[in-house]
Amino acid sequence: MPSKHRISINLSEREYWELSSLSKQYNVSMAWRGRMAIEELLEKSEKEQVQPPLKLFPKKLTAKAEEESCARPQRQNSYPE
Repeated sequence: MPSKHRISINLSEREYWELSSLSKQYNVSMAWRGRMAIEELLEKSEKEQVQPPLKLFPKKLTAKAEEESCARPQRQNSYPE
């Protein structure tokens, strides 16, 4: 199933070259490696309260955002078979 949402991120030179190197080493795209890193973070945050590296405070959600966050679809395993 194709992705329905797209994001953009900025990487430092080091992050870019290390991601590029890992992707080439395992013959996968940099986008796939990024999705796997996000998937790992989401799984970890569901099991335990993961504190972001920055001191961030959760913002109060609007009623609509709260409803949408509770109705999010279950993730599917993206790892190749």
